[in-house]
Amino acid sequence: MVPEQVISLILKSFAGFGGIALTLFLVWIFFPEKIEKWAILLHKLLAYFSEKHEREYIEKHIENGINAWRERLCKECEGALPYEFKIKWADIENVESELGDGKLIVKMRNHRNQSKNFAYAVREYVPHTLIPKARRYVKPIIVDGIDYVVSKSMLSGDTRALSYFADISEKDFLAKPRLKQIVEELDTIHAQGRLTRILLSEYNALSKLYPSNPDEEIHQETYDFEKLVFNFVTKIPGEDIKLDINRDNLQVAIVAIAKSAKLFSLGIQPYIAFIEGSVNNGIHKFYITAAGLMIPYAKEVCEKTIKDLGLKKISEGEYKGIHRHKRRKLYCACLVTN
Repeated sequence: MVPEQVISLILKSFAGFGGIALTLFLVWIFFPEKIEKWAILLHKLLAYFSEKHEREYIEKHIENGINAWRERLCKECEGALPYEFKIKWADIENVESELGDGKLIVKMRNHRNQSKNFAYAVREYVPHTLIPKARRYVKPIIVDGIDYVVSKSMLSGDTRALSYFADISEKDFLAKPRLKQIVEELDTIHAQGRLTRILLSEYNALSKLYPSNPDEEIHQETYDFEKLVFNFVTKIPGEDIKLDINRDNLQVAIVAIAKSAKLFSLGIQPYIAFIEGSVNNGIHKFYITAAGLMIPYAKEVCEKTIKDLGLKKISEGEYKGIHRHKRRKLYCACLVTN
């Protein structure tokens, strides 16, 4: 059926309902997220008159907030949160959850406080859905820290929910003294946008090992990689640090394109030579990074590496983040060997 016939059929179908019905139908087809927001607003209005609509408003508001945040995170780290979120109210004391139809269904009682419900929902959702097949291969203390930082980020728009979350998570810090330091490091990495684009992306790639059992070696590799990324985001200009890891499971290098005499005197060729030498030594993945005025040079390195060395670009993006204590435009691309 040609497009003109489809449009004609729709118009005839809605002839008896008027322009309003047709408009709503077309919005539903082309902008479903708007219909979802309208439904939430309607439930909010009716919540003043009905306990049922109050629960539905809280439910839809939390679901929409978590799922929208999930979509944003997956743009930075593809497949990191593969399951959507759904609430099912239940008269139970402790929060429970189960997977079904591509969603994590969280069963919990309604606390009649939207922020508290939000905090409990996120606390249940993130540890059960974030890199689900890969998380067992990451050192547990690092996984706990990432869960905490990602959850905080998800709740950051609701200060009361974030406060509730911190209160109910306090026992985790008391039980695991090293967790506080790990969270501080991960917060620093996340502020520069490298948590999702580098650290979490690399950890998620370990899902290829599933369902084999993890061992101490893989846990040590993931722990050491977190330290490498932290050292990278906190390095001072001119400091020479190790930015690659070449182990059994992780063969990764970070290539930071920075303002230096070498860049302006020799161009980008030293970076290309470094990447070529690293490939010959067994490195299979490269994260090309830059800030501010160095971004065009980073893109040039990527294109020349692809052209001359045959690497493949699997992700690329510009964004804002904290770099050397200032909010700046940042860049990150990921190249892999074929």
